[in-house]
Amino acid sequence: MVVHEPTIKKPTNPQSSKIMIEKYLKYDEDLTNETLTKIWELESEVEKGVKKCYQEKTDGACWLWFYNIFDDKVRSLLLKGEFKINRDNKILYLPHYIEFTRPLAEKEKMFEKLANKIKQELGMDCGYFSVIGVGSEQELYDNIPFYASGIPDEYNHIYYNYADDF
Repeated sequence: MVVHEPTIKKPTNPQSSKIMIEKYLKYDEDLTNETLTKIWELESEVEKGVKKCYQEKTDGACWLWFYNIFDDKVRSLLLKGEFKINRDNKILYLPHYIEFTRPLAEKEKMFEKLANKIKQELGMDCGYFSVIGVGSEQELYDNIPFYASGIPDEYNHIYYNYADDF
């Protein structure tokens, strides 16, 4: 009986088997600043366009949720510290120019509008993520979401937890 040993082919060019991660660990400062400035402009536009409503207030916090970690703009803003990753691996952004004393339902509508504007003008896929509760946005950051916009199908493989109870 002849036993054949498996043959392992060594790469002819050792460089071809390396993954160059440097580009993922650096950010383009110009791209980051341009993107952040545009996001701030869109935030201000959304804030000014919605009259504050004094309806029954539900306490809670809301963030923009960016789906695509492979987007250069998202990665740049994450590396700069503008975006944070919560315990469920969601890339969240707390807008600077939207008033957080608004009722949660109002913030959700505003964030949905902002997410659509960012998608249209910057090409960045995002939605929103909200949590009911009393506390600062930082305290509520890792809580179970009250509502989160649906994840587009092309990102289901990134978020292994997309089928959670929300």
